Formats: sequence, C-alpha cells, structure tokens
Amino acid sequence: AYVEQLHKNPQQTKSTVSETLVKKHSKVFKGIGKHKYRKVQLSIDKTVTPKIQPQRRIPFPKREQFDKIIEELDKEGIIEPVEGPTEWVSNVVLTPKADPTQLRMNIDMTTANSAIKRTRHVIPTLEELRYHLNGANHFSKLDMKQEYM
Repeated sequence: AYVEQLHKNPQQTKSTVSETLVKKHSKVFKGIGKHKYRKVQLSIDKTVTPKIQPQRRIPFPKREQFDKIIEELDKEGIIEPVEGPTEWVSNVVLTPKADPTQLRMNIDMTTANSAIKRTRHVIPTLEELRYHLNGANHFSKLDMKQEYM
C-alpha cells in the first residue's frame, strides 16, 4: 500500500512513507525490543567448573544511572530476577557512550564464555545473499543501540 502511495504521488518522499509506517505500527518501534518467540539454547561444557567473579564496585556518581538502566531493562522484560542460588556470576561493566552523560551496561562474559560450546554458522557469501534477496521488496535495519549483552 505504501509503495502504491509513492507511485500515485511521486512528490511524496520516502521519509513521509517511513513516518506513516512508524505512526501506523508505533508499537513495533517502541522500547529496546526482545526476541520473544524462541528461547536461545546454549550448549554448556559440563567439565568447566562454574565460577563466581568477584564483584566490581559501581562508583557512587554512576549508581543512579545504573539503577535507571536496570529499571528500564526490567520493565522491558530484557532481564529478570534469578530464582535461588546460581553457580555462575558475571560482572557488570559500565562504559561511557559517545555522549559522556550516557552509560552503556555490559556483562563481562569472559569466564562464562569458557563454558559455552560454540555453535558454528557458515557466513553466507555476497553471491549467496544476492541469490536469496533477489526480488525482495522489504528490508529492515537492526539497531544495535544496546548491543548484545
């Protein structure tokens, strides 16, 4: 329907069509976003001994920002409380974004990654991508605002 709008009214810019899409499907464009249709299955190497990393202290000036980040992630359903004791504990790492008033929260996964068995995926060649995308009409852009945590 939106492509038809462009053909009927060439004066209408693509950005206007984008704005129309965002308004019509505003629910999709809010929040961080979460893949909620399938749980990720990780293969864990049982021979690796679980480790609890020593806690890294969060500086007092950054605690308020950190609490806001945690609150937002909890509200969005990105993180959830752990029930009962756990054998693996990784540290939170706070790094400044390009805007020094903003913080990025990451998890130090170095010790946990030692126990995760890697799943091998072959990266498609450009030629394979062209073949699979031939005739495609719709494309999307993945915004890595919060990156993989």
